[in-house]
Amino acid sequence: MRAEVVQTVLTTHKHLHGLGLMYVSLLNHLIFLLIRLFSGWHFDAVGVSAFRNLRKFTLRAEDDDGFADMGEIRTVLDQNKYTLRHLILGAYLARDHSWDLVFESPSIKNLTHLDLVDTRISHFVLTRIAHAHNLQSLTLHGTFEEPNSAAVIFASDHIIEDQHTFLPQLEAFRFVLVGHNDECALHHSVTRFLRNRERLRRLDLGNCPWEMVEAILPDLRNLRVLGIRIANLTQAAVKTLVESIPNHMVAINLSTVVSDKPLVRLVIPAHWTALTFF
Repeated sequence: MRAEVVQTVLTTHKHLHGLGLMYVSLLNHLIFLLIRLFSGWHFDAVGVSAFRNLRKFTLRAEDDDGFADMGEIRTVLDQNKYTLRHLILGAYLARDHSWDLVFESPSIKNLTHLDLVDTRISHFVLTRIAHAHNLQSLTLHGTFEEPNSAAVIFASDHIIEDQHTFLPQLEAFRFVLVGHNDECALHHSVTRFLRNRERLRRLDLGNCPWEMVEAILPDLRNLRVLGIRIANLTQAAVKTLVESIPNHMVAINLSTVVSDKPLVRLVIPAHWTALTFF
């Protein structure tokens, strides 16, 4: 979406509730004050910061050869800081990029939903997230520039008077590391951060070791949807999984490398409505 298209939309549809490059997305999200920008391999939407009263903003910026200054994303957030509640940012891990300037925006503290997908996450960005106390849903998918510092931030969570000090409103959490196969300390800090989270209903911990996930599941009493990886799926592991998860679980996404018997022979509780194997 180039500058002339942006200006045309702004001129002809000043009160547009939804804007996207996919027709179906526009219909599905018409009730929201929303702008969705999927600009292919780069960011071309010059002038998009003129939009106001946005509740949701999505940008997939996979290259750096577009026409727009990436500083315009910061301007979009600043101009909509009182209404913006859902931010989705995606990049391309193989290229150098940074969201530090974007996360300087005061709108970050007002977000209730944040998704960082296929991107690099700096220490500054994670620090800003740590102070976004209104977040109900958080996706961190990508590579941490400073994994040791990230582990320290997640480990800083405490429970005071039954309230978590780090992201106390969290209801959905997706944590998928790319290129951190040996970061046991970071995974340990993340599972510690998740302990006793009674609000949590959706959880996906990517490649986090099953032993760490297993330890926290019994305390997540309101969990309904779970994504896990059990590298060696034995009958004993299945039994432990069934015994560890909350009774009201309705969906599980289970990935594995090796299974000691065909997955179709697993005994699945009757009240589960969805189960996916990878």
